[in-house]
Amino acid sequence: MKKSLQNSHLILFFTRGVSLRDWKNIGMFDREVALYQRLQEFGYKVSFVTYGDRRDLLYSELIPGIQVLCNLWNLPEQWYSRLLPYLHSGAIRFADIIKTNQTIGADIALKCAKLWSKPLISRCGYMWSQLACNSGRFEEAFNAKQIEEKVFQSANAVVVTTAAMKKYVQEHYAVNSIKIRVIPNYVLTDIFVPMPISRTGNQICFIGRLSKEKNILALIKACSGLELRLKIIGDGPLKENVQALAKNCNVELELLGNVNHKQLPKYLHQSALFVLVSHHEGHPKALIEAMSCGRPVIGTDVPGIREIIKHRETGFLCEPTPEGIRSAIKALLADEKLRSYLGKNARSFVERNYSIDKIVKEEMKLYMELMGEKA
Repeated sequence: MKKSLQNSHLILFFTRGVSLRDWKNIGMFDREVALYQRLQEFGYKVSFVTYGDRRDLLYSELIPGIQVLCNLWNLPEQWYSRLLPYLHSGAIRFADIIKTNQTIGADIALKCAKLWSKPLISRCGYMWSQLACNSGRFEEAFNAKQIEEKVFQSANAVVVTTAAMKKYVQEHYAVNSIKIRVIPNYVLTDIFVPMPISRTGNQICFIGRLSKEKNILALIKACSGLELRLKIIGDGPLKENVQALAKNCNVELELLGNVNHKQLPKYLHQSALFVLVSHHEGHPKALIEAMSCGRPVIGTDVPGIREIIKHRETGFLCEPTPEGIRSAIKALLADEKLRSYLGKNARSFVERNYSIDKIVKEEMKLYMELMGEKA
């Protein structure tokens, strides 16, 4: 007999090393907690296992009803991770489902699930091993593959964000397709809404981490010689390189750093285009949020992006080279009619596929199936 949703307890394990404070500082707090706040409305009790110290408890008032389980003992991360199954045993042993937010740290969630005989959902928004390999971090990629194999094969369910990721898990880790569920990232379509354009001149916008895999330096080179303003929202290890290259290429650059999630629509609507030029993606939230705002988007023709953008229908695909990116930018800036067409189609596509209401239903369906198996 399946258990009722009422009073069911879900415990979410954060990515290893990540805290609620990190979510707030990066500007992703509101977006990340939205799903779990919705689940509360359907009778779920929710707990977060984080890697922050007791300062994480200060955010409890922003997420009423969600229990925050953090490192109250100020232990070194290595020891906190090892002892976590016991430190938070008071909550974990009464959970109905354990879920991971990403694969980094999923081995710790698996240890808890086995220790306390709980069903485990291994959720990953991107394939950790692929990202590390593509970024040249080969030792990390080897370690990631080992953890992915162990967790994916042991979990009761594996949640990925794209069909391509599902195929990868099947082929590389011999996981039965029945156990793998495709549940995309969601968009808060009531916040990321189309609005009258408030831009002045040719401004384009990029939102994301300033890192190698995002191909951000190619974007700077692509903008060289074009009469436009590039607005970048985000931070990362290539920040100084971005600033120096923009200066050398005579690109008008506005680098805002991390911005509160609810402020992103304002910046998107100030721009003629949104661009994402990564070498590889999982299921990029910034891209689908820009599309939800009805903005015309440019994305590179790579895994994770080509599954979202249908060329000249919901967006514009290009090669991940400065020349390919420049050509796409010039084509769209010169064609207002095409920009309008792509923006309208993008909004409709997101509403059909990525609204939070749709994703909440998919999540609850999976939870009920797992609790039914347990019962």
